[in-house]
Amino acid sequence: MEGRPFVFEQRGGRCKLLEGDEFAVAARAKTMPRPWENKHANHPARLAKDWEELQIYLQKNNFKHVNEVKRRWFGLSWSYPLLKAAKEHDLWHMTLLLRFGANLWQKDSRGKTALDYIPLETLQWNMIREHENSQREQRPSASVIDDEAVVGEAARSKSENAEILTTDGGRP
Repeated sequence: MEGRPFVFEQRGGRCKLLEGDEFAVAARAKTMPRPWENKHANHPARLAKDWEELQIYLQKNNFKHVNEVKRRWFGLSWSYPLLKAAKEHDLWHMTLLLRFGANLWQKDSRGKTALDYIPLETLQWNMIREHENSQREQRPSASVIDDEAVVGEAARSKSENAEILTTDGGRP
């Protein structure tokens, strides 16, 4: 990757990658959006099929739910379905578990999360970014909480002013 600069050709005021530069073509292919991959991810038939596959995986590994803890050794050792899939480097089942509500930050008895069990080379950052974005949408941000506090304070002061007006006979 080092030492191989991109080769551009200028055509009509625009720069274009040369077709023969294999490195540039490979880099461009990695950055291209792939709309066909997740085009039908939320289609009801696809969701039903994925849910059935996830239920089979959970039953095979003796889990009842995506966030259920499984205890062993008289409760001294425990794990979760997402951690089991991460230990096996099973990214497909990890994707399914995250899609159906598994908690990415659950820790096992060793204090490790699912991200600790996956080598960074095989980690799919898009999967984790999607999950973090959905978590972020569910939790209100600090600025939203501050805005709600300001609005609440204004509403309280407005109601106090209304009480003063009504006790004075409605005169300001």
